[in-house]
Amino acid sequence: MVNLEKIAAKLSGAVAPLDSVMGAGEAILLAGVVRLATWGSSIPNAVLVARSAAQMFGLSLAWGFVIAASLELIGHALIEHWQSAKDWNSAKRAGDPAVNVGLALALVIGYFIIDLAMVGALAYGNFETSGEWQQFLSLSYPLVGVGVALATDGRARLFRLKQAVQNERAEKAAERAAKRTGARPVVQDVDGETFGNRSISTNLDVLNDANRTRTEQKEAAIVQLLDAYANDPNLSFSEAGRVCGRSKSWAAGALAELEAAGKVRRNGHGVEILEG
Repeated sequence: MVNLEKIAAKLSGAVAPLDSVMGAGEAILLAGVVRLATWGSSIPNAVLVARSAAQMFGLSLAWGFVIAASLELIGHALIEHWQSAKDWNSAKRAGDPAVNVGLALALVIGYFIIDLAMVGALAYGNFETSGEWQQFLSLSYPLVGVGVALATDGRARLFRLKQAVQNERAEKAAERAAKRTGARPVVQDVDGETFGNRSISTNLDVLNDANRTRTEQKEAAIVQLLDAYANDPNLSFSEAGRVCGRSKSWAAGALAELEAAGKVRRNGHGVEILEG
């Protein structure tokens, strides 16, 4: 007698790789379209501003495009700085210094006010009285330059802050590693000099070796878990954990991670291995 459930399960397993490939291709295509649309939407406005700027100032069209491109890029830079500041403040630890998000947001708002006025002057200005518009634009560009200078300084401060926090975390990790290994804690100054009987790099090597060992052990256990379910799709979490030398909860968590990564699937008849 034909077992329709088995046939359906085999067909589903055969189609799954193709479906994964098509889904990945669709996601890549969509991401490309979104990115192109994000940048492409600025082109019409940039063309209008470039032509108007060239006509108003008596410049070549190439210089008009330089003016238009500078306005667009300045806006992107200010917004990126604001987003980076927000991300830092939301992700930082309680003891880490905060970044002035208010100033970054004020720069973005100020830029858009000035940019809107500049674009309006360039694209819709009365060229018969272009002298007045030229005076306005001559005053606007220095204001935008001040905003760019403040944003550049803010980005540099944020970079130095991140580096200082990373160095502090590395030193604390080295001290913890030194305590575990029985070595003396080490202090490293800004010139790279070390004090104590072990260097920070040595202590970091101990940390890296420990992390590498844990990663290798986890990967080996994952391979054992996949082999166990390949041999017996209906294996319980307790039995799977016992095979891997791990706990029941570890086996359940690892299987959930593998399923989220698209390497296994629970099809109602046990665990199906999708990717080796």
